[in-house]
Amino acid sequence: MSAKDAMAVAEKLYSKGFISYPRTETNKFPSNLDLNPLIEQQVANAEWGEFAQEVLNRGANPRNGTKSDEAHPPIHPLKFALPSELVGYEWSIYELVVRHFLACVSIDARGQETKVQIKMGDESFTATGLVVEELGYLKVYKYEKWGDKTLPQYREGEVLHNCAVTMSEGHTQPPPLLSEADLIALMDKYGIGTDATHAEHIETIKQRRYAALNAEKRFVPGYLGLALVDGYDRMGYAMSKPHMRADLESQLKLICLGQRTKEEVLAEQIARYRRIFEQTEMKVTMLSNAFREYLNTCQQRGAQDGPQNPFAIATSNTDDDHGDAPPPQPPRRRGGAISVGSRGATGRKTRGGSTSARGRGRSRGQAAFSEPEEASTSMRDVELLNQLSIINTGNPPRRTRGNGSKEAATTANAGTSSGAKLCFCGESAMRLQVKKEGPNHGRWFWTCKKPRTDPAKCKFFSWDGAVNT
Repeated sequence: MSAKDAMAVAEKLYSKGFISYPRTETNKFPSNLDLNPLIEQQVANAEWGEFAQEVLNRGANPRNGTKSDEAHPPIHPLKFALPSELVGYEWSIYELVVRHFLACVSIDARGQETKVQIKMGDESFTATGLVVEELGYLKVYKYEKWGDKTLPQYREGEVLHNCAVTMSEGHTQPPPLLSEADLIALMDKYGIGTDATHAEHIETIKQRRYAALNAEKRFVPGYLGLALVDGYDRMGYAMSKPHMRADLESQLKLICLGQRTKEEVLAEQIARYRRIFEQTEMKVTMLSNAFREYLNTCQQRGAQDGPQNPFAIATSNTDDDHGDAPPPQPPRRRGGAISVGSRGATGRKTRGGSTSARGRGRSRGQAAFSEPEEASTSMRDVELLNQLSIINTGNPPRRTRGNGSKEAATTANAGTSSGAKLCFCGESAMRLQVKKEGPNHGRWFWTCKKPRTDPAKCKFFSWDGAVNT
């Protein structure tokens, strides 16, 4: 079940009066909310009724967090329900809400990590595992387990009987691709979106064909998404990183707290993204070159495996030899669904969101695409990105003389050598002068204005008067 579908079902349960408002990030119960009646009504359930009674006998012990929107309590059941009263996935979501609620008001689980050393003749063996002392909330919350290896209680000096020594072989496995749950956890970790909007963000990723779910319900990156990330990275912008979006989210929270005004935040964010957009237009060649590499791969795979489209999903990475080939002409945009399972993908997403360096858009023996020292924009670049719906300027691009590099480079210089430059954080850079004796003594340069001790400081550097590439 996708995050979007889960939220839709939760909203149906809310409208029917079975659970509380689901679009909330509140994780602490208000002091005036009597939890006992909510627990008592779950005693009648055959699966978790006994646990609910244990909670009542011991007394509710809610585990409160730190978030509250001051409007809604944490999601909890409002009335008792039977499976026959609910349809489709409604029972699964209702069961999750009830079990989570009972776990929240239960006692903690307790355990110890144990290391056991066993002596057999002249050989010593070591085992590390978990000794569970109190299951607590784990009795009811079946969605969480404490490790795969648990150990029984041992006593020092104890003699073990009926022991067997076996040797098993195994292989190191790559980390799995991200599931929707993994992605939501990462979004939450880096401050992107809220519990109420995570599902919408994920749907946007899928609708724009940056990635798609495979048969195992894990995200596989598409050529479109891989090329877009590569293009922005080559430009030197952190658009593929979560920092700018997280900053916007944090500013919105400050508005809610009354520490900033809507007008201040709006003006600040619009100015930041306008600067990035203007400089991106100057460097659009880097973006279009990244797309040509992936489109070239699509064309080559199409010759082997049948027709491909620029929205195909990258699923594997082969090492086939292909001769040197120039970038293809901008293809016509093709419709149709995302094709999953194309051979010889150029990149691979791993858990953690990084793209494997293997392949990187070209096969062994294939010519690499080099970036110009001063990126210039031509009519063909803008047409390609327009066809892929990456940009939509609203106005036809102006043709340049010859190959377009000279005129566009002049425009780029005019836009970046005067006034403040933009660092990789999307903020105005700081202008400094070289004080150290040497060939560059007295020269002015631009760098990120954040202090050196700030881990968020980017590695932006540009001599004054030079074009950012």
